[in-house]
Amino acid sequence: MKVVFLDIDGVLNSMDYYERTRDKGTYGINPNKVKLLKEIIERTGAEIILSSTWRCLGRTLEEEHPMYTYLVETLAQFGLEIKEHTPMINNNRPEEIKAWLDNQAEKEIKFVSLDDDFPKEKYEKYGIGECLVRTSFYESDGGIRREHVEMAVEILNG
Repeated sequence: MKVVFLDIDGVLNSMDYYERTRDKGTYGINPNKVKLLKEIIERTGAEIILSSTWRCLGRTLEEEHPMYTYLVETLAQFGLEIKEHTPMINNNRPEEIKAWLDNQAEKEIKFVSLDDDFPKEKYEKYGIGECLVRTSFYESDGGIRREHVEMAVEILNG
């Protein structure tokens, strides 16, 4: 089994994209970044596990938040879907990913985390530092880029 743990802000968008589109109803999701995510999924056969705080807008509320609905619909336009969510543990993505993995102990899993928030040192604390593909929200053309696609594919298929 192959898994992409997906953060949203700083992966499927960036500050410059958000600033340009915030009044256009896109909730800041850049379709060009979704195309790059799709490439990872197509080249590896990985499943998407949502590790972003956006997961709080989905299943944990009585009604799904419009931002979450938009995310699901945008991914679906590219033939992508969220299979599961990581658990919520102290807003600590590496710990949440480790907990999700621990709950799948019977499966052999190759995985990457597309994340702009947590540095490698935080991931290493949980023994999963090799899985991080770190992006940036604030860089020009931030979010996932070609080099991140190649890194993720190498980790997942390596």
